[in-house]
Amino acid sequence: MAGQGEVNIVLFTGPLFIGCMLSYFLSGCSFVQAVYFFQTTPISKRYRYVITLVSLVSIADLAAVAILTVSLFHIFCLALPQGDLSFQAPSVALASPILNTFVAVSVQGHFALRIRRLSQESLTGKFVPILIVLMGLVQIGSTIAVTYLIWASNREIESIAREVHQGRVILVWFINAALADITITLTLVYLYWSFKKSTQSRQSKNWLNSLILHTVENGAITSFGVILHFAFYIAHPDNLLHIGIAYVVCRLYSNVLLASINSNRGFQREAMSHSESNFSLSDSPNHTTREGESGADSPRIRTTSSARRHSLSGALQRSARIGTCTETIEFTTINSSELSCSKDDRSEGRNIDGGGYWKNGTLTKE
Repeated sequence: MAGQGEVNIVLFTGPLFIGCMLSYFLSGCSFVQAVYFFQTTPISKRYRYVITLVSLVSIADLAAVAILTVSLFHIFCLALPQGDLSFQAPSVALASPILNTFVAVSVQGHFALRIRRLSQESLTGKFVPILIVLMGLVQIGSTIAVTYLIWASNREIESIAREVHQGRVILVWFINAALADITITLTLVYLYWSFKKSTQSRQSKNWLNSLILHTVENGAITSFGVILHFAFYIAHPDNLLHIGIAYVVCRLYSNVLLASINSNRGFQREAMSHSESNFSLSDSPNHTTREGESGADSPRIRTTSSARRHSLSGALQRSARIGTCTETIEFTTINSSELSCSKDDRSEGRNIDGGGYWKNGTLTKE
C-alpha cells in the first residue's frame, strides 16, 4: 500500500510541478512579447482593438499564473507537510479554468475576425467565423460545467479527476478546441494561398509565403497542445498528467496571439518602408513617368499610384470595399488606404480615394 501511495503522490505532484515550471517559462516569453508590442505600437484610437485584446489576454494570463502559484503553494507547502493527501486546492482555484478558457476563446475569436475581414463576401467569410463562435460557446459551457464539478468535489484535485472523468464534460472542451484550431489554420492558409495566386508581385508572394508558414506553425503549436492534453486524459484519466499539460496549453495560446500580432506589425512596417522608397524615387528630379514627363511635372496621383506595386491586391480590394484600415484589426496584409495617401496624409492618418482600380497587383488610373 505504501508503494501505491508513493506512486499516487508522484503522479499527482509531479505533473503539477512540471506544468507550473513550464507555465512560468511560457509566461515569461509572453511577457517579453507583450512589452515589445507596447513599445512598437502607439497608443491611439487607431489601434484600440488590438491594444485592448493584448491587454485583456495578458492580464488574464498573468492572473492564471498567479492562481496556479497560490494553488501549488497551498498544496505543496501547507497541505502535504501536514500529511494531507486530499490535494485540496484553495477557493481561488475555481477561477483557473475560467481564465484559461477566456484566453483560448479570445485568441480563437481574434483569428475568426481576421478570417471574416479577409473574406467578407465569400461563403468562407460567413460560415467559418460563425462555426468558430459556436465552438467557443461550447467551450465556455463545458468550462462552466468543469467549474461546477470542482466546486462540488470541494476542490479536491483527486476527486476532480474522478468527477470530470465520470462527467466527460472535458471531452467536449477537447474536441471543440482542437477543431477550432484546425479550422482556423486551414482557412487562413487557404485565404493566403488564394491571395498568392492572384498577385503578380514577387514581394507580395514572399510576404504571403511567410504568412502561410507562420500560420501553419501557430496552428500546429496550439493544436498539438490540445491533442496531447486529450491523449494524456484518455490514457491516464485518474491522475493529473493531463492537468499539467492544461497549464501549458493556455500559455501557448497567449504566446501564439502575441507572436502573430507582432509578426503582422513587422510586415506592415516593411510594407510602409517599401512605400516610402517608392515615394522617394518618384519625387526625385531625374524620375520620369511612362509618358516621358518629368516627375516634378507629373500629377501627384501617379506618384501615389506607383507606390502601390508591392501590395496584396485581393485583400486590399476587400479592405477598401468595407472601408476598413487593415492595421486597425491587425490584418496580415498591407493597408491599401495608407498606401494611397501622401506622406503628409499618412502621418495624419487620413484616407484618400485615388479613384483607380486594381489589376494584377498594380493600381492604374483611368
